[in-house]
Amino acid sequence: MSEVASSDIRPNLSVSYQRLSLDDQIVVHYRALELRTLGLAYSQILTRLVCELGARVSKSTLSYWVRGMHEPLGRAYDFKPEPTEELAYLVGVQKGDGSLNVNRETYNYRIRLQSIDPEFVEEFDRCLSRIIDSPRHATWSGAGRKEIHVVGCSFLLHQFLSQPFEKLKPYIEHCSDCVHAFLRGFFDSEDSISKSGSISASNCDKELLEYLQSLLLDYDGIFTTGPSLQSRRGTKMTVRGRAYVRNCDCYVIRMGRRFGRTFLVNIGVTISRKRIRLVKSLSSEKRRV
Repeated sequence: MSEVASSDIRPNLSVSYQRLSLDDQIVVHYRALELRTLGLAYSQILTRLVCELGARVSKSTLSYWVRGMHEPLGRAYDFKPEPTEELAYLVGVQKGDGSLNVNRETYNYRIRLQSIDPEFVEEFDRCLSRIIDSPRHATWSGAGRKEIHVVGCSFLLHQFLSQPFEKLKPYIEHCSDCVHAFLRGFFDSEDSISKSGSISASNCDKELLEYLQSLLLDYDGIFTTGPSLQSRRGTKMTVRGRAYVRNCDCYVIRMGRRFGRTFLVNIGVTISRKRIRLVKSLSSEKRRV
């Protein structure tokens, strides 16, 4: 980084390194290592960081940087955007029940899921942990509610998932296994399986549902109806005992029960209660035949 580039981001007042945004922390980290390669002592580097970037860094933190024991992004460097089933599944979940947010106090870039189904949370965490090369994450229950929560932190994965959806499609369409993993992630999040065995999925993104329809038809010959308007923006709904007001129109696609077996075999259902319901409907249909 040049001297000019460094001075361009200098704050008006010096602040603690920990209170900087993650982007500015990366700049400070880079500049510190650059100054070290020039032969400056620790005390000289700390002074220069304050003068150039307005950032106060502790001597112990600088020591960790120099010895390669810590970096602003932590283990986030381990993530590389390669097309895998785990990544495709995570994209599918993120387009459904998953969420992305940032803790503004710690600048942790979080990928999270909450669900009443432990199998769903476990599969999400398995894929997440493998993608960012981390140990499995701790889960916890929401206060007074049945949901199970899990959160993983990775700046690079967070940035990847935040891209426009068009840029994610090559990772989804890499192969049929990735396509099926993406579909399973989305349907694990958003599907509803009736007692008769029909499968539906709803979402506020109509174009996303149309994309799912094309994948289902092209890769598995599964025909779906819709997307049709399910509920309008502003209507009230109740989810697990809590009242909400929809902030967007919601659309739904449906597939007939004749496609249930193909869906179960090719795509799969992670959540046991839904899988059991689908298997029972298929078994009863077979007995009727």
